[in-house]
Amino acid sequence: MPFVKRILLWLLLGIVLLAVLAREVQGPAPKSTDAPAAEFSAGRAQPILRSVIGDIPHPTGSAEHAHVRERVIARFRDLGYTVSIQRRFACNHHFECASVQNVLATRPFDDATKKAVVLAAHYDSVAAGPGVSDDGMGVAVLLEIARAMREEKTPNPVVFLVDDAEEVGLLGAEGWAADPALVARAGAMVNVENRGTTGASYLFETSRNNGWLIATVARALPRPITTSLFVSIYELLPNDTDLTVFKRLGLEGVNFAAIGNVNAYHTPNDNQANADPRLLQHHGDNALAAARALANADLTQRSGGNAVHFDVLGLFVVSWPAGITIWVAIAGLILALFAASRGEGRATVAGIAFVLGAIVVAGGLGFLATAAMRLPNFIAYPNAAIASMWLLGGAAAFAVAPRKIAIAGPAIVWNVLAVVLALVLPGGSYLFVVPGLVLAIAALLKQDEGGAIAATVVAAILWFPFGVVLYDALGAGMLAAVSVILALVMSTVAPLFQRRVAIPLFALALIGFITTATRPVYTPEKPRRVSYTYFDDGAQTFWASNSKFDGATQRVVTPWYAGPPQMWTKDAPNASLPRVELAVLSDRAEGGKRFLTVQVRSLRGAERVALLWKTSAAVERVTINGVTPPPRGARYRNYLGPEWSRVGVRGQEAHIEIVLNGTAPVELIASDTSFHVPGGIPARRLAVPSDEGDTAVTLQTKKAG
Repeated sequence: MPFVKRILLWLLLGIVLLAVLAREVQGPAPKSTDAPAAEFSAGRAQPILRSVIGDIPHPTGSAEHAHVRERVIARFRDLGYTVSIQRRFACNHHFECASVQNVLATRPFDDATKKAVVLAAHYDSVAAGPGVSDDGMGVAVLLEIARAMREEKTPNPVVFLVDDAEEVGLLGAEGWAADPALVARAGAMVNVENRGTTGASYLFETSRNNGWLIATVARALPRPITTSLFVSIYELLPNDTDLTVFKRLGLEGVNFAAIGNVNAYHTPNDNQANADPRLLQHHGDNALAAARALANADLTQRSGGNAVHFDVLGLFVVSWPAGITIWVAIAGLILALFAASRGEGRATVAGIAFVLGAIVVAGGLGFLATAAMRLPNFIAYPNAAIASMWLLGGAAAFAVAPRKIAIAGPAIVWNVLAVVLALVLPGGSYLFVVPGLVLAIAALLKQDEGGAIAATVVAAILWFPFGVVLYDALGAGMLAAVSVILALVMSTVAPLFQRRVAIPLFALALIGFITTATRPVYTPEKPRRVSYTYFDDGAQTFWASNSKFDGATQRVVTPWYAGPPQMWTKDAPNASLPRVELAVLSDRAEGGKRFLTVQVRSLRGAERVALLWKTSAAVERVTINGVTPPPRGARYRNYLGPEWSRVGVRGQEAHIEIVLNGTAPVELIASDTSFHVPGGIPARRLAVPSDEGDTAVTLQTKKAG
C-alpha cells in the first residue's frame, strides 16, 4: 500500500476508535420523564436529586443531614415501601466512631425469610460540599429504582439501604454490619458511589471469587464499562467504599462509580449544576440491570475463583476463569518461540529490541515532559497534555522503529509480559494475552504485515480506554503512562511506516506541552483545594493549612501523623473559644497492664471530638462509648506516627477505655473540631475548601503516669 494511503487509513481508524471511546466514557443520553415505567429515567431521577438531596452540605450529625434523611424516608413511604431506621453507635478499625441512622426500605410483599439483594448508597456528604454526586446521585438512583421495581415480583427480595456516615469512615456500613440479622438476610450487594460528577458509570469493584457475579451481572448491563484490571488494582489501593465493609463480611457484591471531573470531588463544586444527567442515567441503567439480574439469580451459587473480564467498546463483556489465563499465556509464548525458531534470528532480535526500546523511550520522554511542566495532580486544562502524551507515545514508536523486523520478536515480548501479568496481576493479563496470541499465530503463519495490523487493532481496542481515563483516575503524575500505552500499541505496526512520521508527531506533542505549561493551572470553575484550620492549643492561636498562604511560615502542628507534620501557619486573634475538656476518670496498673478511662467533651458544641495518646506500651483493647471497634484487617493503613494512637467520635462527647500491655507513661491530647470558624480567615485565590472544609480546633493535653 502506498505510504500516504497507509497514513490516511490509520489516521481514519484512529479517529473512528477515539470517537467510539469518547461516546463510551460520556454515558448514555438521559431518558425523559415519559420513558416506560419499567425503565430507569434520569428525567424522573433529577427532580428527586434536587428535592431530596438539595444543594447544601449535609455532613453526619448536622441539621441538614437530618432533613435529607427525612426526605428519603418520605419518598420511600410514598412509593409504598416499608421503612425502618437502624440506629447504632458504630466504629471502624481506625477507631473512628459516630451515632448512625441507616434507612432500610423493603417491598411489603417480599418474603423476609429469604436472602435479599441489597442496593446501597450513602446520604451524608462531606462538610465542604453538598455531595450531590457523592453520593446524592446514588440515593436518587436507588429511589428511582425503587419506583421501577416496587410491584415487580422477583424470586429474591430487594432491600434498599441508604446508609449514614460513609464520609466519616464507612460508619453507616459498619453499623449495618454489626447487626447479625441484617447481614444474615443479605444475599448480594449492589453499591452506587462516585468520585466524580461526570463520565461513565464503571463497574470497578466486585467481591472476591467473582466468576458467577461477572457472568450474572456484567453481561446483563446494557452498556457495560468494566475490566478485571480495575478490580485487581482497587484491591491494592488504600481506597475504600461501603462495599469494603460488605466484602469483609464475606458478602457477594458489585460497585459502580464515576471519575469524570474529579476536580469537584469533596468540594463546593459537587453541586446540582455539575451533576451530569448522562452519568445519572448510566448509573441507573447499571444498578437497575444488576438488581434485576441478581433478584432473579440463585444467590447461593459461588465461584472457585475470579474471572478475567473486560468490555469491548461498551458493547459487551468478554470473560473467562482467571485460572486458565496462565496456560493461555504460556501457550502463546511457546507458539511465539516456535515461530521465532523457524524464522530469521536477526529480524526476531530486532523486533524484541524495538518493542522494549519503544516502551523505554516513550516512558522516558513522558516522564521528562511531565517533570518539565511541573503540574499538580489535577489541573483546569488537561486535554492538551493528554493529547500530547498520545502523540509522544506514537512518535517514540515510529522514531525507534527499524526498517525490518520479524513479527515473532514482538510476539515474544507481548507473551512474556502476558505470562508475568498472569502470575502477578491476573486481572490485567488480558491486555497482553489477547494481542500476544494474535501476534504468535500470525508469526506462526508468517503473516507479518497482516498480523501486525490485526494485533494493533486488537491492542488499541483493549488499551486505548485506559489512555482516555488514566488522567481522571490517577492525575497528572501518571500522564507518562499514556505515552507508554501508545508506544506499546504502535510497536506492532510502526515498522510498516517510515521514521519521518515521528517528526510531525513530536512537533505537535511539543506544541501541546507548551500550551499546557502556559495556560492557567486553576480557574474559578476548576480551582485548587485550600482548607484552613483555626487552632487554639492553649498557648497560642493560629491559622494552619497544608497550602502556602500570605504571611505564613512552616511549623510542626500535628506531630502525631506519619506524614510531613509541618503546615503553613500564621498567628490569629484569640477568638476565646471554650477549649475541649479532657478528664482522666481512672488510671490503674494491674498484672503488668494499664487500664485507663478517659472522657473527652466539647464545651462549645463542636461536631467532633478526638483523643490521641502516645506511649511505648502496646494497645491491647480500646472501647469507645461501650463499643469495641472491629479488628484491623488486611486493608488497614496506619496514618499515625510511631507510638501514637487515636480515637475520633462524630459528636460532642466520648468515653474511652484503653487497655495497654505495659505501664509506661502516656501522653494524652484531646481535641474538638467544628465546621464553623472564627472570622478573619485568610484569603483564598482560585481555591475552594475540600473534604472537612475550614475547621476550628481546640486542644488540651495531659500526662498519665
